[in-house]
Amino acid sequence: MCSSDLNIKLYKVSTIYDNSSYTNQGSVFVYTYDSVSKRFELEQVIGSKDPATNEKFGSKVKIDSDGTNTWLFVSSKNYLNDTGRVQIFRKTDNAWKYNNTPYLDFTNISTGMFASVTFPSSLLTMTAGNMFGYDIDVLDGSDRLAVSAPFLNGGVVYIYNREGYTFELIQIIDAFTLVKGVTKSYTNDNYYLQDGDMLGYSLSLKTNHL
Repeated sequence: MCSSDLNIKLYKVSTIYDNSSYTNQGSVFVYTYDSVSKRFELEQVIGSKDPATNEKFGSKVKIDSDGTNTWLFVSSKNYLNDTGRVQIFRKTDNAWKYNNTPYLDFTNISTGMFASVTFPSSLLTMTAGNMFGYDIDVLDGSDRLAVSAPFLNGGVVYIYNREGYTFELIQIIDAFTLVKGVTKSYTNDNYYLQDGDMLGYSLSLKTNHL
């Protein structure tokens, strides 16, 4: 078992080695706290939208609420030879369902991104070993999502804003954008990043801080 935490009387437990349909496909168990029995009761078992061998769905799991909707974010960092992806679920009609933007992966990292923002194409294409979704975190209220790919160059962090039910890519933090105002270079004073440094190995979002 892995990737467990408590939030809004919901508890989720993932098992990345679940072999229900494919070897090591993974799954997530969502529990709801019953105030009468004072126990966590199993609410739903969630699987990948399109499970794959060695996907390890549930590598990282986050759950949060915006006051109206409850959101579940699940990464599969080993999907497609460690390319990685993140799937997004929303609780509606007392059941967890795939969101309008069901997942972020190498085909749609920039889905819904602001038209006024341009990003390097090299950072919008995941390949084997990048592990997009190695870590994820979500701001209270589910308004902002951070996803890391620490094995892409020296490590990359993707920032998404939620607009309604869509998560829009608004910023990419990497070796070239690490410090505001610093000349874009892998080697610049003390802000040196190189392959293997793994920026984004661990993420934490809180208020205005990352």
